[in-house]
Formats: sequence, structure tokens, C-alpha cells
Amino acid sequence: MAFEAAVIVGSTNTAMAMGLETPAADQGRQEKDLGSATAGSVAAARLKAKLQNRRIEALDARTETSTVYVNPDGSVTEQAYAGPIR
Repeated sequence: MAFEAAVIVGSTNTAMAMGLETPAADQGRQEKDLGSATAGSVAAARLKAKLQNRRIEALDARTETSTVYVNPDGSVTEQAYAGPIR
């Protein structure tokens, strides 16, 4: 299992992140459950998409006729429909 950590130091306005390598036995295995592919806001979806390397739906941008996704590269995709879908 791989873990990532981030530290934000307030006095120097510096942020630092480090990733830990996974053991060789874990590299061939896929993660079983990443949880919900939704986030409450576009900003939270952007972070979650980057960390999980998959597209995440931004719930605050959802309307009755459209769905907004944030992609792992940071781009935003909106799917619009002719009629209500929810």
C-alpha cells in the first residue's frame, strides 16, 4: 500500500510533499476501492483527481441538466444534456 504525505509550514509559506515507494509485491496490484468519485467543490475535485489519477465529479457545479468532472490533468469537462437528468 502506498501513502503520500504533505506538510505546509505557515511561518515560511512553504509547502513540501513526499511520496513513498510501494514494495515490489504491491506494484502489480490495483487498488480495490478508491471510494466515491465525487467531491463537494471543484477545488476539492481537482485535488482528489490528481491524487487518485481519475476523473472526479464536482457536486457543487452539478445542475439538473449537466455534470461537471475534473480530470487528473486539472482540466474540467462538462457534460450537458438536452433535458433534466436528475
